[in-house]
Amino acid sequence: MEVTSQAPTSLKSILLSCPTELLVEVVKNLPCLDILRARKTCKHLYEITKSLEVWRHVVVQEPRQKLWLERPVDTYTSEELELLALRRVSVEIGYDNLVQGVRPHQHTISTIGRAVESTKLVPGGRWLFVATTRGGIFYYDLDDKECIPHPFIPDQSTLCKTAMAIDVDISSPYLKFNFAAGVTEQTLFHNAKTRVQVWEVTLLLDDHGRGIGLQGEYLATIEEVHRDGFFSRFMLSGRHYASIFFGTDDSMDLGFGPWKIVHDGERGYQQRIGDTGNRALSLLPNGRLFFLTKSRGSFYPPISEDLLVISNDDWNPIDCRPLVGVEEHSLSNPITHEGSFRFVVLARDILHGIIIDPQEPDLPKIQVVPIAPFLNVDPNRPLLLSDNFVLSWSSDDGLVLRRIMWKPDFTSPHVRLHPRERMHGPSRHFSTYHLDSASGRVVIQREKEILVQSFAFLSLPRAYKHWNVVGKPPRIFGKETR
Repeated sequence: MEVTSQAPTSLKSILLSCPTELLVEVVKNLPCLDILRARKTCKHLYEITKSLEVWRHVVVQEPRQKLWLERPVDTYTSEELELLALRRVSVEIGYDNLVQGVRPHQHTISTIGRAVESTKLVPGGRWLFVATTRGGIFYYDLDDKECIPHPFIPDQSTLCKTAMAIDVDISSPYLKFNFAAGVTEQTLFHNAKTRVQVWEVTLLLDDHGRGIGLQGEYLATIEEVHRDGFFSRFMLSGRHYASIFFGTDDSMDLGFGPWKIVHDGERGYQQRIGDTGNRALSLLPNGRLFFLTKSRGSFYPPISEDLLVISNDDWNPIDCRPLVGVEEHSLSNPITHEGSFRFVVLARDILHGIIIDPQEPDLPKIQVVPIAPFLNVDPNRPLLLSDNFVLSWSSDDGLVLRRIMWKPDFTSPHVRLHPRERMHGPSRHFSTYHLDSASGRVVIQREKEILVQSFAFLSLPRAYKHWNVVGKPPRIFGKETR
């Protein structure tokens, strides 16, 4: 009995006798959930686990692409950093909850009577750009409870089809990205006038250094003339842009090249248009193109700057290993992961991962890994990749989310986010959807509304409730400690 009664006092004395600096070093190297567990033990550890030093260390250990910090880490409060870290952890937990049948949080964004043509979600999941059928563009702050529209580009025409692309500058300490809008004006004539506008967008700060909005600076316009049609794919990466324009006569034109060229101290713009016969392509961060055909993928090296028009004779592709049964439309957006470029592609109802090592400029190393079965995926709708999550459209299950591990895993379940029977209209009304794994958000555009689904914890109280974390300093051994 004597030993038992002395044990708690001994443990308490050991804990309280440790220097605070030592406890901080121990706590800040714990996983996020273990930090929360330590918070429940005593008042002393509670205060340490709420400190700025601990959460600043936790956040800087994560690659920036996983959290998408909008400003330097030293400008965040301890509570803001804790929310960012716990939101990232709760994405995985939230997905597991979806698998168990828990529905995600969902709310509807009002477009205030505007007819929506397309949408684009900025990486990080906070800012959503919306293009109207008249060529105007506005944006929403999804972290704002009111979620009101903010104007960005005024209406430009009576009827437009607009595609948008975003290229985030990860080297900038504050959120900064190039934003491109490909606008096709619908006319009564056979040729549609198309222009690509490029803007530099930066974070608008308040007096306390916190982001409260976005501001844009016009950079460039590329004028093009096409046959009637629309952009079926549109990308921006660094100084290059690439697009596939799908004509109503089933023709496909490639637009590719630097969107801005500086020469003799003046700005000039250059475009290249060519008929490639390929529909699926991705523009890599190093300015190269990756094409997908029904038989194989092709990795194209940079094109000579003196070429004004691209023809098939000008291309010397480096082929991947053959992919039998590849759907032309099913190439996802690229991501950067552990120093490599990665895609997913659908081939005979099997999802494959494509991993490109950019360290070899002349002969890049390309791996193709079968990942999981994807049954009845509509190849005419996009595959969206965000970290380890893939969003796709199934003719049977509607909008489907799946977690992938970049290795064969044919038993992993998928989640139905938006059943087909709830669409209330033809599939053409379900025009775009977006996925962001940093915030756990899925954005679904319908004809007259925008749905936002969240499967991560969007607030600290919700996270605390899930992990049973106390909201005030706990007691230990029947007495509050100091």
